[in-house]
Amino acid sequence: MRTVLLAAAAGLLLAGCGGGEVSTSGKDVSMATVTDANAEQACIDLFGKANDLGAKFSEADFTWTGSQYVSGGVVCALTPVGKTLNQAPVTLRTTNVVDEGTVSAGNGWYVAYRPDTKGAWSDEQKQAVADLAAKAAKHIKP
Repeated sequence: MRTVLLAAAAGLLLAGCGGGEVSTSGKDVSMATVTDANAEQACIDLFGKANDLGAKFSEADFTWTGSQYVSGGVVCALTPVGKTLNQAPVTLRTTNVVDEGTVSAGNGWYVAYRPDTKGAWSDEQKQAVADLAAKAAKHIKP
């Protein structure tokens, strides 16, 4: 009986957690060194494992699709594996231009984000994206 109760409690915790807390890799990324060739790695370094944030949006597996941004930063789309870029539920980007949804890195750089799917984000999704942007901003270097 005790084993059954523990298993049930663990199942409820996992089902209701929405993937847990999102976090970065803790690595600093210099915007001066971002290119299309290393943009995907820059996304991983700044925003951590794609599945951590992806779990807030669905049970699919996710990957970061990265590209160099025109201002010299990086664009990171949270893309479901096997899907197209336009099916990404969120895009985060680094920019040196103040933008809507922007979190300052304190050094002239910012993290901007917006929903990429039709429909509104839940409060939990909004909070997860905002938290991740704030954490990543600390690792953006000029």
